[in-house]
Amino acid sequence: MAVPVSAMSLPFQSAGNQLQGYYQPATAGVQSRGVILFIHGDGAMPYDAYGYYPPLWDFLNQRGFATFSWDKPGVGNSSGNWLRQSMADRQQEVLDAIQALQNRFPQYADSKQRLGLFGFSQAGWVVPAVANRSNAVDFLIGVGFAINWQQQGAFLTRARLHKNGADLQQTRQALTLYQQTIALLGNVSSYAEYRQQWGQRPDPIAEARFGFIQRNYRADASNDFAALKQPALILLGSNDRQVDTQHTRRVLARLTRPGQVKTVSLANATHTLLQHNHFGNLTPGWRYWLQLQWQGKDAFAEQLFPQLDNWLKQP
Repeated sequence: MAVPVSAMSLPFQSAGNQLQGYYQPATAGVQSRGVILFIHGDGAMPYDAYGYYPPLWDFLNQRGFATFSWDKPGVGNSSGNWLRQSMADRQQEVLDAIQALQNRFPQYADSKQRLGLFGFSQAGWVVPAVANRSNAVDFLIGVGFAINWQQQGAFLTRARLHKNGADLQQTRQALTLYQQTIALLGNVSSYAEYRQQWGQRPDPIAEARFGFIQRNYRADASNDFAALKQPALILLGSNDRQVDTQHTRRVLARLTRPGQVKTVSLANATHTLLQHNHFGNLTPGWRYWLQLQWQGKDAFAEQLFPQLDNWLKQP
C-alpha cells in the first residue's frame, strides 16, 4: 500500500537496526488528544499490516489521535530480521519508538497529550510489559491477546484439527507431538541437534522459524498484566480460532483490578476482529486482502468502532 500523503517518515534505531516508521497526524481541524503506536502481531509485517491498519488509523485520526507504526525488522525499508527477535527485543523496540516519537514531537512527553499502545495478537507479550517499563504510556488497547505461549499453541493445535475433522485419537496424537516439541525446545542448543532428536516424527519446525520459537516459547504475560497500572481495553473475537479467548478473560479477571481492564468479546468477529461471516473461512492470501481492501472499515466487526469510541472518550 502506498504511504498516505499526510504521513511523515520517522526512522529510528533499535538494537542496531534502522527501522522505518510512519507518523500519521490527527485530522486537520480536530483537537489533538495524543498519539497511539501500533504494535504488530506475528509475521513479516509492513507498517500498514498489508492494508489492515488504515481504517483504524482513519477512525483514530478523526478523533484527535495521531498514529505511528513501522516496518518490522527486515520488512519494507527496515533493516534486520524479525525472526531473530525475542519478546524482550520487541519490547525494547517499542520503547525506542516511543523515545524517537517524543524526540521528534515533544508534545507527546506532555501529560496533556495521551500516549497509547494498540497491539495485535503476539503483541500481547509485548504491550503490557512496555506499559510497565515506561511512564510515557497512558493506556493500552489489545486485540486477540493470549496469555501463555504454550497454552495458546495447544489451543491452536486443537482448533486446526477440529476444523479439519480430526477424530479424538488424531487429536491426542497431535497434542502429544506438540508436547514433545515443547520438551525438545528446552533441551537442544541448535537446529541440527533438534532435527537429530526429532528423528522421523512428522511436522518438524522449519529451520527459519526454529530460533524464533525457541527464544519465545516460554512467553507468559501473567506477571505483566498483574503489575499493570494503566487502563486497558482488550478486544476479543467471539469466533477466534487462534486464541482461547475464554482463558484470556479468566486470567485477566483474576489478575487485574476491577474496572482497570475492560475485556470485550465482539460478536461475529475473527481473531483480528474482521467479520467472521466474510473472513472466517479465508486464509490470508490475495482473496483475503482483496476483500479487506474492498470493504475497508466495513470489513471489521460491527461493534468494534463503537466500543473503541466509547472507551477512548473516558477521561
